[in-house]
Amino acid sequence: MDRGRAGGAADVDIVVVADGDDFTDLMKGPLRRLFGPRTTRVESAAELRARLDGNARVVVADARARCMDSVEAQALVREIAPEVSFVLIDADRDELRRRIALCEQVVSLGALVAQVTHEINNPLQSAAFNLDFALDVLRGGGDWTAARHVEVVSALEDARTALAQASAIAGDLRTLARCNDGARETLDVRTILDSALLAAAHQTQQRARVIREYRSVPWVSASPGRLRQVFVNLLVNAAQAITKGAAEENAIRVSTSTDARGCAVIAVRDTGCGMTSDVAGKIFHPFFTTKPPGTGTGLGLAICHDIVTALGGAIEVRSEPSRGTEVRIVLPPSSLGTGSEREP
Repeated sequence: MDRGRAGGAADVDIVVVADGDDFTDLMKGPLRRLFGPRTTRVESAAELRARLDGNARVVVADARARCMDSVEAQALVREIAPEVSFVLIDADRDELRRRIALCEQVVSLGALVAQVTHEINNPLQSAAFNLDFALDVLRGGGDWTAARHVEVVSALEDARTALAQASAIAGDLRTLARCNDGARETLDVRTILDSALLAAAHQTQQRARVIREYRSVPWVSASPGRLRQVFVNLLVNAAQAITKGAAEENAIRVSTSTDARGCAVIAVRDTGCGMTSDVAGKIFHPFFTTKPPGTGTGLGLAICHDIVTALGGAIEVRSEPSRGTEVRIVLPPSSLGTGSEREP
């Protein structure tokens, strides 16, 4: 039988034998990376037989499924499509989640290492090229003219810039690896916001009006330096999303409030260029950036995400192209006290 044409069923890469969607949803991520994106679930021998007449590449069976015996499923695969891989998974859900999470961490670490190598190698190659040029000129002898002096100085300055970029990437990675470090204090986020606004003023004042909308909030437990770093990063990103020269026509709104659960909510909203949902879904990934080459490492928002989650909080983004962006941070209240009644 021509398995590529028979059966009339939609082609799939992965067939999952399981009682419900819980097991299937749990396995989708790792299975997609290994075998492809098209997954379907079956609960009977008839359904499995129909899928095996298609283009299935692998059958994954939950050994604890009640809908179909795993031995029967394996026998069907061997009978109808022996070239299809059969994988039997026998683990309780908690253990399976733990194993998958560990695999995800290893995959992410591998991708991060590859990206770090690429990002650091580029400026190092540039620095090496410019240093080699300067050395060649200096070793070449001959008359030392003003033009040669300018060339060597320019090459050395370019090398220094490239090395500074590599150093900045290394520094950001160090911060990313230590986002839960730093002594925590019970603090008012509005005080930290004011400090961050002052630090980012050189960026914001050229592009937009800054509007504070502070409402009462519970105090939170956090490292002041880490939290200030998060706010400065969000403010600079908001400013850079707005074109220079029309500050009166644009705004960056910084607000605080308390949600229904009693958590502190901090929002930074801009009237900048905005972004698509596809881009917004990637902005917290390490090294993802929409900025021109050489103007950002792509680690700023990844660091923000890790700092906030290390505090037990959450960070989310809402954006539309040409309509601006809002980044919202939610932080749990400190157990040591609250300043929710103190007005700014």
